[in-house]
Amino acid sequence: MTKTINIKTSIVGAWFGLFMFYIMTSYVALDGLLPTYINSIALYSFLLYSAFAIIYSGKIKLTPILWWELICLLFALVAMYYSPSFSIFGGTYYSLIVNFIIVFILTQMPWNRARFNMIMKAFVVSSVGLMIILFVTGKLNFTETPDRFGSSLTGNANIFAVMLMMGAIYSIWLLISSKTATEKVLYLLSVVILYVGMFMSGGRKYVVIPIIFVYVLLVNKVDKKGKSHVLESTCLVILVCFVIYQLIMNVPMLYESIGIRFDEFFALFNNRAEADSSSLFREKMITAAFDKWKTSPLWGHGFDSFKYYNASSVTGHMYYSHNNFVELLYNQGIIGFIAYYSFYVYLIVKAVKIRKKTLFKGFVLAAIISTLVFEIFEVTYSITPTQLMLCFSYICLHICSQDEKAVSNEQD
Repeated sequence: MTKTINIKTSIVGAWFGLFMFYIMTSYVALDGLLPTYINSIALYSFLLYSAFAIIYSGKIKLTPILWWELICLLFALVAMYYSPSFSIFGGTYYSLIVNFIIVFILTQMPWNRARFNMIMKAFVVSSVGLMIILFVTGKLNFTETPDRFGSSLTGNANIFAVMLMMGAIYSIWLLISSKTATEKVLYLLSVVILYVGMFMSGGRKYVVIPIIFVYVLLVNKVDKKGKSHVLESTCLVILVCFVIYQLIMNVPMLYESIGIRFDEFFALFNNRAEADSSSLFREKMITAAFDKWKTSPLWGHGFDSFKYYNASSVTGHMYYSHNNFVELLYNQGIIGFIAYYSFYVYLIVKAVKIRKKTLFKGFVLAAIISTLVFEIFEVTYSITPTQLMLCFSYICLHICSQDEKAVSNEQD
């Protein structure tokens, strides 16, 4: 019996270890740093070992998030038939397949509080490690022109920024949930380091989203007496926003990389002549996508099809709409929109039904609310970081359920 338990423990330990290795290589196996094939090796090793671990366990858990992912996959496949392009093993649909496989594996893994936080730490170490490597190799600077910082590493500064943003969000989670002063200092330092990278990337939305996450998380945090501190949390977040605003607007290097981009964005609402072309392009694409959706509101115009309409009739470029809501409406209509966001509603309802305020409940609400805000400015339905965030939210619900069962057993 003891030997069997030891074998299972070893299998699970290796399973989580390979997942952490995949996370780490996702951050550091980039062009100009480490060979990208290292990340491919890590991914395939994780997939193969997962197949072994699932077979060894002798069972497959069919969870709500899996059914949701599968429904979205099938509906996207149907919508591809009336799309200008049909490609299953390439492009956006292939990303959906990869995301489904990763989520499937994660839902089969045995999660608890310690393992969840261990994975969060892997993201933090990886993202901060990336910044340290860039500093040591002399690639961390404010002079990357004409492209924004991070473009040469990932091909797109926004990809680089979202990697750091996720690291910052998970650092914030560990900062608030950690127990010792030493841990809190380390995670706070991690947040600062990652914000430096996000400032340099020029990504406006990536700076804002972790602040929304931390506010919702703090509102759902209670002290040892079971009291929440909404007013104190609100004042703290306002102070943080004030400090960040002053830094990016008054420190010359920060203003040149990101402060000026905020000024140009705000100009959309008071002086359009000074708005940047990026903001104007996005507004134009979002408006065009929404107006065109009205001509086929139920089914949309086909999976991943807006970029073709954009190239032929809007901006002349093969860009997505930079808004997840209108992108889904245009591509897959009301039906696809409801199918996709139904899981967001599921997560929120399940979290709200948890009577006791806990950090894991707060994680779910913070993740969904910050993701919804993020999706006003970004198309996220096919990117892995967003799907991982949704999966981690589902895992947090599972951990809350474990806690409630434990309390119930103690009372019995």
